Amino acid sequence: MVKQTVEYTNNISFHIRPIGTFTNEVKKTDSSVTVTKNELTVPGNKAMQLLRLCIVKGDFVTIEVNGPDEEALLERLVKILLGGE
Repeated sequence: MVKQTVEYTNNISFHIRPIGTFTNEVKKTDSSVTVTKNELTVPGNKAMQLLRLCIVKGDFVTIEVNGPDEEALLERLVKILLGGE
C-alpha cells in the first residue's frame, strides 16, 4: 500500500473531464484506489463519488493505492490530479 497527499493547485476545480481520465486509469489495473479529502473517502474508480469531494484550489487530497502496480499507478494518478495529463 502506498499513499500520497498533495495540494490541489489548479484554478479550475477537479471536474468531470479529468475525473474521467482518473477513473479510466484506475479501471485499467487490478489495484484498489481511494481518494480522501478532509474526512470523506471515496473509491477512485467511481466518477460520481469523486465529484462529491468538490476538490478546489488549496484542498489537500490523499490518494491511496493498493495492488501489484501501486507505485506506478500512484504516480500517474497524482499527475492527472494535478493537471499534468
